[in-house]
Amino acid sequence: MKIKELAEKYELTNDDFWKHKQSGKWILTHDACTIISHKEEIKLESFDSLYQSDNECRFLIGMSKDGRIVKSVGEAGKSNCTSKYLGCMAEKRGRDRCVLKLINAYEYGIYSEEESDDFKVKPSTGNYNSDMASDYMKNNIRKIFTASGDYINEKAEPIMRGLSKTDGQRIKDLMESGKLELAVEEFYKLNKES
Repeated sequence: MKIKELAEKYELTNDDFWKHKQSGKWILTHDACTIISHKEEIKLESFDSLYQSDNECRFLIGMSKDGRIVKSVGEAGKSNCTSKYLGCMAEKRGRDRCVLKLINAYEYGIYSEEESDDFKVKPSTGNYNSDMASDYMKNNIRKIFTASGDYINEKAEPIMRGLSKTDGQRIKDLMESGKLELAVEEFYKLNKES
Protein backbone atom coordinates (compact mmCIF):
# COMPACT_ATOMS: atom_id res chain seq x y z
CA MET A 1 0.00 0.00 0.00
CA LYS A 2 1.45 3.33 -1.01
CA ILE A 3 0.94 6.46 1.08
CA LYS A 4 -1.63 7.82 -1.40
CA GLU A 5 -3.72 4.64 -1.14
CA LEU A 6 -3.42 4.67 2.66
CA ALA A 7 -4.48 8.34 2.79
CA GLU A 8 -7.51 7.67 0.59
CA LYS A 9 -8.54 4.51 2.43
CA TYR A 10 -8.47 6.19 5.85
CA GLU A 11 -9.47 9.70 4.71
CA LEU A 12 -6.23 11.26 5.91
CA THR A 13 -5.20 14.80 4.98
CA ASN A 14 -1.76 16.20 4.19
CA ASP A 15 -1.49 17.23 7.85
CA ASP A 16 -1.63 13.54 8.82
CA PHE A 17 1.60 12.45 7.09
CA TRP A 18 4.81 13.69 5.51
CA LYS A 19 8.01 12.36 3.96
CA HIS A 20 10.98 12.35 6.31
CA LYS A 21 13.77 14.13 4.45
CA GLN A 22 16.70 12.25 5.99
CA SER A 23 15.36 8.69 5.67
CA GLY A 24 12.86 9.02 2.81
CA LYS A 25 10.26 7.16 4.94
CA TRP A 26 6.63 8.24 5.17
CA ILE A 27 5.67 9.35 8.67
CA LEU A 28 2.12 9.27 10.07
CA THR A 29 0.98 11.37 13.01
CA HIS A 30 -0.10 9.57 16.17
CA ASP A 31 -3.61 10.92 15.50
CA ALA A 32 -3.59 9.28 12.05
CA CYS A 33 -2.66 5.96 13.69
CA THR A 34 -5.58 6.45 16.10
CA ILE A 35 -7.96 7.14 13.19
CA ILE A 36 -6.75 3.99 11.41
CA SER A 37 -7.20 2.00 14.62
CA HIS A 38 -10.83 3.12 14.95
CA LYS A 39 -11.67 2.56 11.27
CA GLU A 40 -10.11 -0.92 11.31
CA GLU A 41 -11.72 -1.71 14.69
CA ILE A 42 -8.33 -2.59 16.16
CA LYS A 43 -8.65 -3.59 19.81
CA LEU A 44 -6.20 -3.40 22.70
CA GLU A 45 -5.65 -6.97 23.92
CA SER A 46 -2.84 -6.61 26.45
CA PHE A 47 -0.71 -3.99 28.12
CA ASP A 48 2.17 -5.29 30.23
CA SER A 49 4.93 -3.39 31.96
CA LEU A 50 8.33 -4.80 31.12
CA TYR A 51 10.44 -2.23 32.91
CA GLN A 52 10.02 1.15 34.56
CA SER A 53 12.46 3.51 36.23
CA ASP A 54 13.01 7.24 36.49
CA ASN A 55 15.07 7.09 33.30
CA GLU A 56 13.24 4.66 31.07
CA CYS A 57 10.03 2.75 30.53
CA ARG A 58 9.07 -0.28 28.41
CA PHE A 59 5.62 -1.77 27.79
CA LEU A 60 4.60 -4.82 25.79
CA ILE A 61 1.41 -3.90 23.93
CA GLY A 62 -0.85 -6.46 22.25
CA MET A 63 -3.54 -5.42 19.75
CA SER A 64 -5.83 -7.37 17.43
CA LYS A 65 -7.73 -7.06 14.17
CA ASP A 66 -9.96 -9.77 12.74
CA GLY A 67 -8.58 -12.36 15.16
CA ARG A 68 -4.93 -11.60 14.35
CA ILE A 69 -2.93 -10.47 17.38
CA VAL A 70 0.38 -8.63 17.18
CA LYS A 71 2.61 -7.47 19.98
CA SER A 72 5.18 -4.73 20.08
CA VAL A 73 7.39 -3.08 22.64
CA GLY A 74 6.90 0.59 23.28
CA GLU A 75 9.90 2.15 24.93
CA ALA A 76 10.96 5.60 25.98
CA GLY A 77 13.99 6.77 27.86
CA LYS A 78 15.83 9.96 28.57
CA SER A 79 18.34 8.90 25.89
CA ASN A 80 15.73 8.50 23.11
CA CYS A 81 12.87 10.81 24.07
CA THR A 82 12.56 14.53 24.74
CA SER A 83 9.18 14.19 26.49
CA LYS A 84 9.27 14.07 30.27
CA TYR A 85 6.25 11.71 30.22
CA LEU A 86 8.12 8.50 29.46
CA GLY A 87 5.22 6.15 30.25
CA CYS A 88 2.84 8.00 27.91
CA MET A 89 5.41 8.04 25.13
CA ALA A 90 6.20 4.35 25.56
CA GLU A 91 2.49 3.53 25.34
CA LYS A 92 2.01 5.67 22.21
CA ARG A 93 5.00 4.04 20.51
CA GLY A 94 3.78 0.53 21.31
CA ARG A 95 0.19 1.22 20.20
CA ASP A 96 1.24 2.92 16.97
CA ARG A 97 3.64 0.09 16.12
CA CYS A 98 0.90 -2.51 16.62
CA VAL A 99 -1.53 -0.56 14.42
CA LEU A 100 1.08 -0.22 11.67
CA LYS A 101 1.94 -3.93 11.91
CA LEU A 102 -1.74 -4.92 11.67
CA ILE A 103 -2.24 -2.95 8.43
CA ASN A 104 1.18 -4.05 7.05
CA ALA A 105 2.41 -0.46 6.78
CA TYR A 106 6.04 -1.26 7.58
CA GLU A 107 6.29 -3.22 4.34
CA TYR A 108 5.88 0.09 2.52
CA GLY A 109 8.21 2.26 4.60
CA ILE A 110 5.44 3.90 6.64
CA TYR A 111 6.17 4.74 10.29
CA SER A 112 4.64 6.71 13.18
CA GLU A 113 5.96 10.08 14.30
CA GLU A 114 6.18 8.63 17.81
CA GLU A 115 8.83 6.09 16.88
CA SER A 116 11.63 8.63 16.86
CA ASP A 117 12.01 12.21 18.02
CA ASP A 118 13.81 12.70 14.68
CA PHE A 119 10.49 12.05 12.91
CA LYS A 120 8.70 14.88 14.71
CA VAL A 121 7.57 17.84 12.68
CA LYS A 122 5.26 20.62 13.74
CA PRO A 123 2.21 20.65 11.47
CA SER A 124 1.31 23.94 9.88
CA THR A 125 -1.61 25.38 11.78
CA GLY A 126 -1.72 28.88 10.35
CA ASN A 127 -2.55 31.95 12.40
CA TYR A 128 -4.99 31.45 15.22
CA ASN A 129 -5.74 32.71 18.68
CA SER A 130 -3.31 30.89 20.97
CA ASP A 131 -6.11 30.19 23.48
CA MET A 132 -8.19 28.39 20.85
CA ALA A 133 -7.68 24.82 19.64
CA SER A 134 -5.74 24.68 16.38
CA ASP A 135 -7.41 23.62 13.14
CA TYR A 136 -5.11 20.62 13.20
CA MET A 137 -6.42 19.51 16.61
CA LYS A 138 -10.05 20.12 15.60
CA ASN A 139 -9.65 18.15 12.37
CA ASN A 140 -8.21 15.19 14.24
CA ILE A 141 -11.07 15.20 16.74
CA ARG A 142 -13.52 15.37 13.79
CA LYS A 143 -11.83 12.44 12.04
CA ILE A 144 -11.73 10.19 15.09
CA PHE A 145 -15.34 10.96 16.05
CA THR A 146 -16.43 10.42 12.42
CA ALA A 147 -14.57 7.11 12.22
CA SER A 148 -16.36 5.91 15.35
CA GLY A 149 -19.75 7.18 14.13
CA ASP A 150 -19.98 9.80 16.88
CA TYR A 151 -19.69 13.02 14.87
CA ILE A 152 -22.99 14.90 14.60
CA ASN A 153 -22.19 17.87 12.39
CA GLU A 154 -24.99 20.21 13.49
CA LYS A 155 -24.13 19.70 17.18
CA ALA A 156 -20.37 19.48 16.83
CA GLU A 157 -19.53 22.44 14.59
CA PRO A 158 -20.77 25.12 17.04
CA ILE A 159 -18.58 23.48 19.69
CA MET A 160 -15.62 23.36 17.29
CA ARG A 161 -15.90 27.09 16.57
CA GLY A 162 -15.42 27.93 20.25
CA LEU A 163 -13.19 25.01 21.28
CA SER A 164 -10.39 26.16 23.56
CA LYS A 165 -6.92 24.67 23.42
CA THR A 166 -7.40 23.36 26.98
CA ASP A 167 -10.71 21.60 26.19
CA GLY A 168 -9.36 20.28 22.89
CA GLN A 169 -6.31 18.80 24.63
CA ARG A 170 -8.52 17.22 27.31
CA ILE A 171 -10.68 15.56 24.63
CA LYS A 172 -7.58 14.44 22.71
CA ASP A 173 -5.99 12.99 25.89
CA LEU A 174 -9.16 11.00 26.63
CA MET A 175 -9.19 9.60 23.06
CA GLU A 176 -5.51 8.67 23.21
CA SER A 177 -5.96 6.88 26.52
CA GLY A 178 -8.64 4.67 24.96
CA LYS A 179 -11.58 6.46 26.56
CA LEU A 180 -13.38 7.41 23.34
CA GLU A 181 -16.89 7.17 24.82
CA LEU A 182 -15.92 9.52 27.64
CA ALA A 183 -14.23 11.87 25.14
CA VAL A 184 -17.45 12.02 23.09
CA GLU A 185 -19.56 12.61 26.21
CA GLU A 186 -17.26 15.39 27.48
CA PHE A 187 -17.09 16.99 24.03
CA TYR A 188 -20.85 17.26 23.64
CA LYS A 189 -21.14 18.63 27.19
CA LEU A 190 -19.25 21.66 25.86
CA ASN A 191 -22.35 22.50 23.79
CA LYS A 192 -23.89 24.47 26.63
CA GLU A 193 -20.89 26.82 26.56
CA SER A 194 -20.96 27.43 22.79
